[in-house]
Amino acid sequence: MSKKNIFDLYAKSYKAITQKKLSFFNKKREYFDIYKIKLIKKKIQSPKNIIDYGCGVGLLTKHLIKFFPDSNIYATDNSKVSLKILKKKYKKIKVIDYYKIKKNFFDLSILTGVIHHIPTKYISYNLKKIRNIINDSGKIIIFEHNPYNFITQNIVNNCPYDEGVQLIKKKKLIEIARSVKLKTIDSGYCLFFPEFLKKLRFLEKYLKWCPLGGQYYLVLKKN
Repeated sequence: MSKKNIFDLYAKSYKAITQKKLSFFNKKREYFDIYKIKLIKKKIQSPKNIIDYGCGVGLLTKHLIKFFPDSNIYATDNSKVSLKILKKKYKKIKVIDYYKIKKNFFDLSILTGVIHHIPTKYISYNLKKIRNIINDSGKIIIFEHNPYNFITQNIVNNCPYDEGVQLIKKKKLIEIARSVKLKTIDSGYCLFFPEFLKKLRFLEKYLKWCPLGGQYYLVLKKN
């Protein structure tokens, strides 16, 4: 995670900014957060220890508590202001220092919208670090913005905390993951339908090959 100060500046307004950017697609940004949690739930049933890596103010983390009630939920981020907000709101979350994460401990590490904030030349270093914190049977699930989707590109280009970021293609991210001995066991494009078209969401499992979704996901494990 780079840009150590940018999210400190926007931590208190982060949710409001993202809601405004996504208002055309859904009444509440939670629609997309819950969508991701449900997709994660389908991929990994009962992880004992979960870490929300790059958790921000906890917009996804809070849903992990609900959908994984028997799991230990941890959160980390290099934005100290964001972590303070999360820690105050969600007492059940175990907040841990970004630089003091246990190795070979987690069954699941989740990164949502984190990778595009890391300069390309440092992505392999960060994935290697994340590889080290999952156990031998652990999984890493990554959600990233799809650079092929022009609506996504427009949102990112006009977002104050995304200034200067470079979106990474799914194929390229898979290649980088492979270079640090992470195997992609599942991947696909997702978030095709906004809330007002949610009745069509059942079609998404048939569209995961189509590079038009708002985001894509990777499920990784150690080689």
